[in-house]
Amino acid sequence: MKTLSDIRLEIDPERYYSPRQISQKCWITNSNGEEAKTNYDQVLRLIRFGKLPARNFGLGKTPYYRVKGIDLLNYLKTF
Repeated sequence: MKTLSDIRLEIDPERYYSPRQISQKCWITNSNGEEAKTNYDQVLRLIRFGKLPARNFGLGKTPYYRVKGIDLLNYLKTF
């Protein structure tokens, strides 16, 4: 399991990341503390419930969420 200091080195605060990138890089763990490597839905749930701030870059009906690095770091510090 990655530590917060390891993750800080990997995340660029100014860059936007997709939920898939976040789940693939194991930056967010599930409630059991296990890595959410295959749990893409959990990252989307955090975005939809407003716990993880994200911007919708989708132009049509389907949302295309992206999370700014600084918001991701702030979420990781809080939770």
